[in-house]
Amino acid sequence: MSDAKIQLRAVSISVALPLVFSEGRTVLTNQIYYRRRDFSYKGFPGSNPSINDIHDLNYTFTLQHGLSEKWALLAIITPGLASDFEATLSADDFNFQVVTAFIRQFSPQFSFGFGAVYSTQFGQPIPLPVLAINMNNGENLRWDTILPVRSEFWYTPTPKLDG
Repeated sequence: MSDAKIQLRAVSISVALPLVFSEGRTVLTNQIYYRRRDFSYKGFPGSNPSINDIHDLNYTFTLQHGLSEKWALLAIITPGLASDFEATLSADDFNFQVVTAFIRQFSPQFSFGFGAVYSTQFGQPIPLPVLAINMNNGENLRWDTILPVRSEFWYTPTPKLDG
């Protein structure tokens, strides 16, 4: 079993529609996201594990609202489906996640916040605290994270590609 290996290939696509209200103080974003993950197994004794591919389909509604010059509210609601479609869909194939966070803008390059997440994505309903951090160097690097929900690192090689 020490030579057992699992390889994962993933392809994803998403489409988002942001809507701006209240002179930019409120942004509502609707997003649809699809990801297919293919697994291949090598070196497992006997038969390979039974999961070969998983399809994820999620809808995400995001609300960002400026409460003051320094503080903002972030709310995210994500119902979704994750299944290999090998068997009949059951309640275990559906998941739901809600995130709320209050975020303080310390400078144009740094914001920090705190909040909570309620998620069924790990099989059981779990409430957890979250930390929201957004850092950038003012040019081409950006780190946007809501731990433990997501973390994104962005690099833009030229300003022509940004926005």
